[in-house]
Amino acid sequence: MKKILFVLVIVIMIIGLVACANARENAVENIIENMIEKESGEKIDIDIDADGDGMTMKTEEGEITVQDDDSGLAWPGDKLPAGFPVFGGAKVTTVIDADGGVLIGLAGVTQNDADNFIGNFTTGDWETSTIESAGTNIFSADNDDEFMSFSWNSEEGNGTITFGTK
Repeated sequence: MKKILFVLVIVIMIIGLVACANARENAVENIIENMIEKESGEKIDIDIDADGDGMTMKTEEGEITVQDDDSGLAWPGDKLPAGFPVFGGAKVTTVIDADGGVLIGLAGVTQNDADNFIGNFTTGDWETSTIESAGTNIFSADNDDEFMSFSWNSEEGNGTITFGTK
């Protein structure tokens, strides 16, 4: 599964180039499947959405679902544990669900939005750390069962939230 993630960046770039035509979509799916199978040695099935805004990759080890829409997606609360805080104010542009791990891409992140979200992890049993360098901020929190990382660029307003279980 880790080798598949290596190719995931290429796959996401290709999704942006896919037209809605079924023949072209199937050809792209086959190219990506062959490329990943050659690299990883694993059998994979890829299904790209008709609108080109998402895809699902399935292997014997699990499934990865990618949704991408610059216009905005719904908050992926169904992919996160109950009680996980909603990031308010920014637009969700990407959701990657990888069998126990979730990555959420954000646009329009403000410092106030970031501070409000981080505040949810400064109490309870979360151990936290923060790194700031050249406009990029990384906040991490983990406990006995879960981990979360939130990174954002305060100049560009883009960010990502990564959540997983141990």
